[in-house]
Amino acid sequence: MCYKRGIFVLTMKKYGLQSAEYIKCLFIDYLLSKSKELIIGNELMYGIKRKVVDLVVLQNKKIIAVEIKSDSDNLSRLEEQISEYKKIFDYVLIITTEKHVSRISEIAPSEVGIYVFKENLLMKKFRNPRIQRNRDKIEMLYSINAKYLCKLAGFTLSKYDADEIRLKYAKRRTSNIQEILLMYLTQKYKERFTLFMNERGLLTHIEDLSLLSSSFQIE
Repeated sequence: MCYKRGIFVLTMKKYGLQSAEYIKCLFIDYLLSKSKELIIGNELMYGIKRKVVDLVVLQNKKIIAVEIKSDSDNLSRLEEQISEYKKIFDYVLIITTEKHVSRISEIAPSEVGIYVFKENLLMKKFRNPRIQRNRDKIEMLYSINAKYLCKLAGFTLSKYDADEIRLKYAKRRTSNIQEILLMYLTQKYKERFTLFMNERGLLTHIEDLSLLSSSFQIE
């Protein structure tokens, strides 16, 4: 126990709440303390603009976007980030510090969840998230690899380009596209998450985060 505490103190001094990556590790540990029935992915590229969300969490057949804002981060892009996340994900969470919580609570719509890490590294749930109801089918489809969509429907990229394939899928119900996105992300991250859990140890370290970054290839 003393050894574990020593590592904890050294890590806190080295990183602390100035580091978004360190806060990411703390939040992953929080999630895993609540349930192992989930899949976590690191830095998912999503949507038409090909931007990146800090973490994606798959749990109870829902997709959760997690944005980290550390003490050293500014909030200039947060409103835009939230707007983009709401088009694609079932839930949106902002994980931040006491420094930013007041401002974030003003920026973020009421359905966006906010969790706050205090200076003692204990986390407080500031606001529960609510499910997003108005997702965008095209944005969701651009979060899925076109080769995956081709394989799923039996299309070939030689006959249709990536945009045409997505437009064909866009005729389907939003709920069906949501199911496909969940299935795609599960395949993308499940193997890496299993490796992460096997290698992680008692606590998540910044060096472990690369294990959650997918290298999923579609044959």
